[in-house]
Amino acid sequence: MTQTGVTVTEAVWAAIRKGLAGDEPEWSIEMLLRPRGDVAEAAAAVTAVLSDLQAAWGREAERTDNWELPSIGEWAVVQVAEGVRFQVIEPEAFPGTLENVVEGLERRGVSGGIGLYRPTPAEAPPPYVDLLACRMRVIGERVQREPTFYRWIANPDAHKAVVAAAERWCGRAGPDVSYALQVDTIGPFTIAPGESVTDRLMEPGRSVFTATDEHRWRGVQLPPSADVVALAVGGEALSGDQLRRAVDDLTAMLRELGRLLVYGAIRRGWDFLSDPGAADALDWPKRPRSSPRGSKFTQEAFEDIFAPDAFGVQLLGPGYADRAIAGDEWSVENLGHDRRLLSHRDRAAWFDAPFVPLGDWHTRNEDHPTPDVLGRARRQLEPILYVPGVLAAAGYTGLDEWE
Repeated sequence: MTQTGVTVTEAVWAAIRKGLAGDEPEWSIEMLLRPRGDVAEAAAAVTAVLSDLQAAWGREAERTDNWELPSIGEWAVVQVAEGVRFQVIEPEAFPGTLENVVEGLERRGVSGGIGLYRPTPAEAPPPYVDLLACRMRVIGERVQREPTFYRWIANPDAHKAVVAAAERWCGRAGPDVSYALQVDTIGPFTIAPGESVTDRLMEPGRSVFTATDEHRWRGVQLPPSADVVALAVGGEALSGDQLRRAVDDLTAMLRELGRLLVYGAIRRGWDFLSDPGAADALDWPKRPRSSPRGSKFTQEAFEDIFAPDAFGVQLLGPGYADRAIAGDEWSVENLGHDRRLLSHRDRAAWFDAPFVPLGDWHTRNEDHPTPDVLGRARRQLEPILYVPGVLAAAGYTGLDEWE
């Protein structure tokens, strides 16, 4: 006889009782659903159930005008080899919420068991580590959510194609390395060689996929904005001739994916989890007023027409086609599809070492020393860089573009 329903182990209920009775302000619990059917379908069912519960919480809060109702907690859900992994932080409404999840899964035809989960952490690079990074903004459209809130929304098909290419690039590290995935607050956890992670990388929140061995590593990062894909390499890949090959390899990725991108840049740094090239990156010399002021993702919503800074290698999409590049220090390669690859002729000056020493925390200071090559590049490339007033001149309203 086929078993039906979803069971929860006594160990889970005991952990919940202990958490609710304790005095930890942010207690959490990790669980694993081992479904009897398709794991991907079970993961989708969990996401749908949680969406319904969150919507019901909002309706009740609005009906009662009580926004202090016990929270269902912060759920992070990801498919792993063994099943569907849950991490729940501050679940005030437990155990009722878990009971609701079980009921919702059973209504959707899911059966299996939920138990505690204590995975062995996987090997992955630390947040701050010497690296070479390539940041790619995917084609899409800019939308204005509120008067001061613009956002770039990636084309879903193009976004998935770029993520899949990034996964393949990371997989080139070979079978004899340790692969790891982190999705939002879950992980990093081990991934088998050849196991696809494209869909999981595209889950909401920050996602990181890495390939690590004793001497070098590769990484793919999708920041929370979900319209940027970043590649990074580190370890012995940054020494001698290997560094030149690493720069060439990332440059080749910009060429390969160029038609799916509106902007891209390569830089040397050490802040692995930053959005490379973003205005607040810790490992890059601050350029004053390098992006418009606005709420949420506005700072990065105009990279299809204005770059945040000068970099040693940049891909310029159709939004830059009307601006010429001056200076003998630069080579310009026409990639087709109204895209150009802009490269500085002295790559060693840009990539042999980080502009900001590893561990230097003064990068938010606008007086941080700027290397001569970067200072010259900022002057030479001013036509493609964001400066206050350029968006207003282009007809964009509602932005505070500095005084």
